[in-house]
Amino acid sequence: MSKNKYKTTNPIFISGIPRSGTTLVGNLLGTIKNFQVIYEPFHFNQGIESLKKNYLIPHSNIDEIEFLNILNELLDGKSKFKTGIKLNDSLIKKFIKIIIGNSSSFSFKKFRFSANKQLVIKDPFLIFSSIFLSQFYKVIITERPLLPLASSFKRMGWIFSEANEVCDDFKNIGIEIRLLEIDEEISKEVLGCIHFNQIFKKILEIIKDNKNVHIFYQNNFIKNPMKEVKNLYSFLDLSVDDLVIDRVVNNVMNKKSKNFQPKFRKQHDRRYNKLFSNKYFTEILSEKEIEVLNKVSNEINL
Repeated sequence: MSKNKYKTTNPIFISGIPRSGTTLVGNLLGTIKNFQVIYEPFHFNQGIESLKKNYLIPHSNIDEIEFLNILNELLDGKSKFKTGIKLNDSLIKKFIKIIIGNSSSFSFKKFRFSANKQLVIKDPFLIFSSIFLSQFYKVIITERPLLPLASSFKRMGWIFSEANEVCDDFKNIGIEIRLLEIDEEISKEVLGCIHFNQIFKKILEIIKDNKNVHIFYQNNFIKNPMKEVKNLYSFLDLSVDDLVIDRVVNNVMNKKSKNFQPKFRKQHDRRYNKLFSNKYFTEILSEKEIEVLNKVSNEINL
């Protein structure tokens, strides 16, 4: 396919397994002047109206032209979004979503009314579209160690119910993935994270050498944030003063906080110290789950 079928405005995509740092990177780029971030427009429950499912795979579970039409409408500022109202939302929250919008539609509105902005699309639901997208656009993929990743899935009560369906979808384009069978007793959330990580690693193997792809290692960011952010900005050909980077990093990390873990079921708790983000898993996971996760990591060389 020729490149001229794609938009000449070159958006930057951020994706990865949910809970791996996509929002963190979105926030890092969102602080840069003239950068505008749209958050999770491909989230089936609150994103673009025409979406029929999560985790789109062009050439498999969605036709390439249909995928392009959805993407092009987004880049043209013409997309329509769902309200994203949930059954357990308070009346105030429902009112806000109807009048102002949810996080996805509101960020899209800001993009529509901005001028001369570099568009960033932050969306973990595009992770399986990254093979397709990275042929034409810059894609930042976030990666996080399996133990804290699994604990985050469990903390949020998230399961990956689409695992078998996604594997079947990849099989349609010649990518074979056999999900691990775990005999030990572990939570559905941890099992879902293991399967998600398996599929993710297969995708990463395919795109890791693509010059349009940059891997943002969340664990490296925790250990040496300045270096990891500089690597990110270098990939995007950005020149940013060290003082600016330091200010942004400190704001994102919240180093002064004494809270060592986020609140239960709170998706983005900005009030805890991110230096502990890969350590609090011992408070969430059972000993058996930690044992299984370590075993899995060794088996598939994660």
